[in-house]
Amino acid sequence: MSGGSRREFFRQCAALAVGSLITIDATRRLRIERRADSSSLHKLAEGELFRGLSLLRVGAEMAFTDSSSLVRKGDLRFRLRTKKGAFRNPEAYSIRMTSDCIEFLAGTEVGLLYSVFDFLQHQGAYFGLGGESYPPEERRSLLTPTEGASWEAQPRFAVRGLLPWSNFLNGITVYNEEDFRSYFEALLRMRLNTFGMHVYSSPESTFAGTESYLSFEFAGSGHASFLDTTATERWGFLPRRTSRYSMGAAEFFSDDVFGSDAMLGRTPWETAENTRNLLRWAFSYAKSLGIATGVGFEPYQLPSAIHRALPPEIKPRAGKAYPGGAQFDVESITARRLLEARLGDLLEAYPDVNYVWLWEDEGMNWESRKTGVPLSLTPFQQAYDFLKRHAPAKRMVVSGWGGVVRHFEYFHERLPKDIIFSCLSDSLGWDPVSDAFSKLEGRERWPIPWIEDDPSMWLPQFHVNRLRDDIDRAERFGCQGILGIHWRNRIVDATAGYLARAAWDSELTAASHFDNYAHSQSVGERAAHLGTLLNETDLHQNLLHTGAEETQGGHMAVRRTMMKVFSSGARAKCP
Repeated sequence: MSGGSRREFFRQCAALAVGSLITIDATRRLRIERRADSSSLHKLAEGELFRGLSLLRVGAEMAFTDSSSLVRKGDLRFRLRTKKGAFRNPEAYSIRMTSDCIEFLAGTEVGLLYSVFDFLQHQGAYFGLGGESYPPEERRSLLTPTEGASWEAQPRFAVRGLLPWSNFLNGITVYNEEDFRSYFEALLRMRLNTFGMHVYSSPESTFAGTESYLSFEFAGSGHASFLDTTATERWGFLPRRTSRYSMGAAEFFSDDVFGSDAMLGRTPWETAENTRNLLRWAFSYAKSLGIATGVGFEPYQLPSAIHRALPPEIKPRAGKAYPGGAQFDVESITARRLLEARLGDLLEAYPDVNYVWLWEDEGMNWESRKTGVPLSLTPFQQAYDFLKRHAPAKRMVVSGWGGVVRHFEYFHERLPKDIIFSCLSDSLGWDPVSDAFSKLEGRERWPIPWIEDDPSMWLPQFHVNRLRDDIDRAERFGCQGILGIHWRNRIVDATAGYLARAAWDSELTAASHFDNYAHSQSVGERAAHLGTLLNETDLHQNLLHTGAEETQGGHMAVRRTMMKVFSSGARAKCP
């Protein structure tokens, strides 16, 4: 990389904060001070700094040192420390330069970790769901705060996270322990602090099925335990032996069926136990990293076997349906017992979970869009009362597809104020964050914009410019949190990474973000060209997408099938 290109690169990095360049030559040593009595997260911060500096390839001798070690004149030292109460915000931190020492200060160990990752980002590192990327060329300098002018940061939102959907093979459905470990470590490096998870509990006849993360028994009946594998027959794909995949793809699989090891149980009950053990371990690992977790289900939906076991008097009669499309009478005593049994199983299965989510299901979303009939509040109030009795430290979240937001004002007047309101953006994410969030004064609320386009997930997608508007709206509406829904990991790095950084930095533009991302992938003019190309592709939606450039009934029109996209003459050219 030429000197001019390097200067331009650091100019763009320095635009994020006032800084100075420190030249690193072969005679200068880097020393990270290590305390023997540090907590596990403090030691992790020290290790991540050492690891990140190594990946930057600055060309200097690096080592840990303690207070008794001899420090040579000219060494560049790194000192990490926490001081309780140093910042009003528990996640805030500062980085400052004093003589030959870069000092990281935070009020908590998690804040200290965030300061390390922020420092590495200033050097050009990029942290995403698919892993981390560092500038390809060797480095001979570090960008540091100017003496007397520290870098300070605190998040725009107290809750920042992701909600990976679990019903496709390109998502967490197929995860094992190592995959969850990698995912949560990625969240930490991205300075995200919350993981949410929706679990389908639909009849087996639907495209979703009932997932085994929250399997349960009621009225003497169990149900099939389901997670997608390559042997699954349902919407989106057909069962096929992996050994028959073409173009060399078969070589990536060791067996004819690909999926999570949790699905290797001999019975539905063993499979459910495997799945619970896996997710319980994952939540425990997230907790060790300071990441909050949440999981929940659709109280209006049931597995077919459980529904058949219910008494006939609470099932809809022929030709009639309960309001909103519920499968059974949610006001009945049996329904309350059923709900409490499910909640009890959830708490027993996942003791480390912080949030219990109750979801309006997708079918009820589209139904209420037509009828305007709100969901019954009874299950939400009953669940709240149950949690207060048995798990008062857990927070309850009422959530759903975008349509549930139209009922939030009604819910807000009638439900306890410590219930969190959250929902996906409507019209599969093409509608902006709803202004209904601005009318919920005194209640915590978390919008969930879409990181990728549901019906066209097989293509790369970039939604940074749209996401910037969503994040700004959420902050303007007084929302305390923001999460992004996604399925894939690596392919959504550019957009997920923007969500993570913009949740801290209100000045981060789409253009500068894509430029930072591009410089972690390439060098010189190629990197500059790539950044411009990605931003233009995102800004003008040059790749295939299902959001129409028109509104219908107050919502963005959505093309439901890709055939309609092609036949409509929508912009589908590649840049």
